[in-house]
Amino acid sequence: MSPPLLELNNIGITFGGLTALEGVNTQVSAGQIKAIIGPNGAGKTTLFNIISGIYTPTVGEVTLNGEIINGQEVSGLSPHHISEKGITRTFQTIRLFEGMTVLENVMVGQHQKTNAGFFAAAFRLPSALQEEQRIEEKAMALLEQFDLADRAQEVATDLPFGLQRRVEITRALATEPKIILLDEPAAGLNNTEGHELMTFIRKIRDSGVTVLLVEHDMEVVMGLVDEVLVLEYGRPIADDVPTAVQSNPEVIRAYLGDE
Repeated sequence: MSPPLLELNNIGITFGGLTALEGVNTQVSAGQIKAIIGPNGAGKTTLFNIISGIYTPTVGEVTLNGEIINGQEVSGLSPHHISEKGITRTFQTIRLFEGMTVLENVMVGQHQKTNAGFFAAAFRLPSALQEEQRIEEKAMALLEQFDLADRAQEVATDLPFGLQRRVEITRALATEPKIILLDEPAAGLNNTEGHELMTFIRKIRDSGVTVLLVEHDMEVVMGLVDEVLVLEYGRPIADDVPTAVQSNPEVIRAYLGDE
């Protein structure tokens, strides 16, 4: 059996004496779509911030392909270097570049893959122009792959909200990640947009990118993912397939309260 792509070992973090996460252990296998759910304040986004290198855990470690990338006993990699290793993410609030087209937004996502230096770019040397052409072609190929090519020349922030979300995710995919972290991708979407997003995320997985998402929309979660990690007050209370999580008494209590 192959080792997990991403592994969280005994992750915990405190802020000024307040425990935000404690004893979080989970694995994400290559090719999976996995969700992290829980009531408000459960620590879901904090966990994403640890995986992506924004926070260093007080205890525990994060490994990617068996390599420790963040943890108590190591000098955690910066978010930039973690991205280079193969983890990218989106945030709850859409962060597209205003005034730039869909194509230009996705091209920006490849900035860490460029080789041309400042001098070559500033003076428009042939090497820089060739690289810019390569980046544009790669971005256009991504837009075609994810059914956004017909919007390539439109201003990204003028698109309907659901399409803006898909553009943002496509820009993240331009970094060529092994795993993408999606923080509440269905937030603000209507029912139609939500179902389109589910199809979109499946296409991401089918393209070879593993998906880990935080999501409140249970229809999206239960209809999309392979496994679910449930947090309550920063502690894991379930980590299983969706059907088992739905019937778990601890999960029901966390969401609905005691009888």
